Amino acid sequence: MMRTMAFVAAMAVAMPAFGQSVVDHYHSLVRQIRDPYAYTLTQAGAGWRAKAEERTSIVGVVVDIGNGFIQVNDEGTGGGNLVTEAALFKPNSGGPIIALSQRFYRVTDAWGGMAQVFRSVNGRWQPLSAADLPPLMPPLFVAARANPAVPHDGNTRPVVVYLPRVGTTLNVYLTPSAQGEDCPMQNWLGTDDPVKGCKELATAPTHVELAFDKQRGAFTVTSRDGKAAPKLQ
Repeated sequence: MMRTMAFVAAMAVAMPAFGQSVVDHYHSLVRQIRDPYAYTLTQAGAGWRAKAEERTSIVGVVVDIGNGFIQVNDEGTGGGNLVTEAALFKPNSGGPIIALSQRFYRVTDAWGGMAQVFRSVNGRWQPLSAADLPPLMPPLFVAARANPAVPHDGNTRPVVVYLPRVGTTLNVYLTPSAQGEDCPMQNWLGTDDPVKGCKELATAPTHVELAFDKQRGAFTVTSRDGKAAPKLQ
């Protein structure tokens, strides 16, 4: 009997649910995916603190429970800031959806990042399929290549994602590092001719908006333009 009760209690802690806050969902997600940049968020008076493993607390933290949004601005040890964001999306049916974005900065300019979006399915976080979220990779910025055969992953790329504190639109930017000297070697578009692919990126839009459809529980491209990523404040 005790073993059964312990199992039920463990499932209650691990299982994502609509009744939980964005902080609960964030903690559940980073534990499941073993995120190396994970933080433990705790309330400190009227505000919040974030603590990375074996690091002092970070005070540059925004937690908006009502809007389902988290932002941690980690100055690190001098190598540039890491900004982590999490945002909660609630479709009309099915489990909650959470987006996790990490952006790396040199001074005030973002040079690269990682972003993933997950849906709660049977108590586990599962990445959204390409049918529900165009892969957040360089091909997204070239309309003819916006659905690459290579599936999305959590690797660092010259793409940064800004999550919404208000609203449900993802803003995705291609950083200048995509056109750097190592562009042909990286072959960001996965083409047979990497040099040609780099030329395509050089003239591609640098900003894509992805709107969230609550009915489908999916994100779709609504616009592409030449906006640059906002600088770190």
